[in-house]
Amino acid sequence: MPLLSVTSVVVYRRHAPLFSPATFSLELGDCMLLAAGNGVGKTTLLDCIAGLYHDWTGTIEKPRNEVSYLQQSSRYVHTLSLSSLARLVIGFDEVTYQRLLESLDLGHRKDAFLAVLSGGELQRARLLLALLRRHRVLLLDEPFANVDLCSSEAIAAQLQKTRSARATLIVSHPRDAHNISIQGSTVYELHRSYSRT
Repeated sequence: MPLLSVTSVVVYRRHAPLFSPATFSLELGDCMLLAAGNGVGKTTLLDCIAGLYHDWTGTIEKPRNEVSYLQQSSRYVHTLSLSSLARLVIGFDEVTYQRLLESLDLGHRKDAFLAVLSGGELQRARLLLALLRRHRVLLLDEPFANVDLCSSEAIAAQLQKTRSARATLIVSHPRDAHNISIQGSTVYELHRSYSRT
């Protein structure tokens, strides 16, 4: 049985459909890239799956309380350190935290406020926090955006190393990702609805 199932989902904005009905599913270990042009509704579809946007039709089946979402913009308190924020995650696990610090090369920045981290460090810190949350489905909105090649490679390596523990759905743009990809990932393309005005 799939961990995430999206069936005939159409998202609306101001009563107009953004894209043609979307149907796909992800099982344990699957990684899928969600592709579409600008403004088609990739981020809004992730918001629907995460339960943050409600103007849609169709069916979304997912594990209850086991979805972690790395949104495109940072919504964290930037006057706290990474270490402090990590310990606020429900179900915080020290062993997992230390492993992620090492894998994402953030050990030397764990006590720094998020406000002073570079763009690449901040994105790696945000991924660390998303991975710390209890989840079986991981949603990532442009995790490679505005980061350097080293950070992109570190993020991709961490996702590749831990992908067997979850289903992963990624919105990404090739120009942001330095042509970085997750091995064995599939691509699902959203198509703009012709009903839009």
